Amino acid sequence: GGYWPNALSRGIWAGGSAPSDSNVIDYVTISTTGDATDFGDLITAQSYNAAAGSFTRSIWGGGQPAGTSLEYVTTMSTGNAADFGDLTRSNIGIGGVSNSTRALFGGGGTSASTVIDYFTIASVGNTVDFGDLTVARFYLGASSSPTRAIWAGGQAGTGGSRDNKTEIDY
Repeated sequence: GGYWPNALSRGIWAGGSAPSDSNVIDYVTISTTGDATDFGDLITAQSYNAAAGSFTRSIWGGGQPAGTSLEYVTTMSTGNAADFGDLTRSNIGIGGVSNSTRALFGGGGTSASTVIDYFTIASVGNTVDFGDLTVARFYLGASSSPTRAIWAGGQAGTGGSRDNKTEIDY
């Protein structure tokens, strides 16, 4: 499932991976060693979701069977997720990135997509089309800094004819 590292103190995971969808949200305190602790639950059990957030909110989107759903928690508290809004399209295997203000979810889909969606983290609501990746893909890696987002690798195609991608977009 999607992982969001809060740079101040917490790492938070939510969801699962095939064949097991999960609604579990776990967290660790980054500055200590030890096992993960239960944070709460997602609204919908899911897998292959993406994560993004700020110091105050952690947000998960897409995944299967969640599709267009975005869910969030307040990072430094514990409890169940609440509805944030929706992505512009149904999506699995997307790459999530963010800075303290804005989050972007790129790629994904049931075969592959170039779409990048964005939203403002501080306000709930639906995403808006930001632009496009140079190559359609899903299950891609993503990372960001306060000023730049990158998406790398991934796959395209369906069934047994998947094609590994090597492009890096920013």
